[in-house]
Amino acid sequence: MNENQQPLEGGFDMMRKLTSFLFVFLMCAGLAVAGENAPFKLNITLTAPLGTPERQGFLDLLVTEMLHRVGRVPDFEFAHEERGLRALDQGLDDGNLPRVAGLEKIYPNIRQVPGKVMDFNFQVFSKNPDVVIDGWESLRDYDVAFVTGWKILEQNVKARSITKVDTSDQLFSLLGRDRTQLVIYEKWQGLELINKLGLKGIVALEPPLITKEVFLYVNKRHEELIPNLEQALEQMKEDGSYQRIEDKTLGPLLKP
Repeated sequence: MNENQQPLEGGFDMMRKLTSFLFVFLMCAGLAVAGENAPFKLNITLTAPLGTPERQGFLDLLVTEMLHRVGRVPDFEFAHEERGLRALDQGLDDGNLPRVAGLEKIYPNIRQVPGKVMDFNFQVFSKNPDVVIDGWESLRDYDVAFVTGWKILEQNVKARSITKVDTSDQLFSLLGRDRTQLVIYEKWQGLELINKLGLKGIVALEPPLITKEVFLYVNKRHEELIPNLEQALEQMKEDGSYQRIEDKTLGPLLKP
């Protein structure tokens, strides 16, 4: 071998190593950028007016704006309550809402974003506007109905009679046909159903039976996004964006 070839071959070897390093670096950088720009797979478990197939419900628009402010785009899907949380915990989804606080104790791979997205009101609906609602005990002398699976209701409602149904449509149809005196459901979805089913004379009794703050959760791999999402929600409440979305999606249900 010619002595002059050794430095030349050494130079080629160095170039090959440098090229390989640059290739790996660019691949990793590309994957990182792709990850940041990838759609944020999000599960909303509620129906209109909070979540709609067209993604124009209150929570649809709220979380879309939150994600937009942190440079992400939502990819919405629907799964039932328990299945949605399992998918988030397993990393199949990126986010899930609305959920009560403290679920990290049950699902170790999820993280709560501070700052409530809304108050979830368990509302009593009736044809009798004179019914006084003052906690669980005030239900005791009435015939009450609610949807099967709502644990907080199954554990706390004590009434003269209790009817459980499979769907919200069935629930409000019972009340419309005078088959029960009171039904318990989330406030906004209940008002939407009254309009949808064309029911007359049914009112949402105030105050709510119980109110729970609910939150957005993300999979733990998005932990670094949490401060930005929290800030985005806080800014939306301060700059009026939150109120505008609420007025657009929920306000019409309050009109007579």
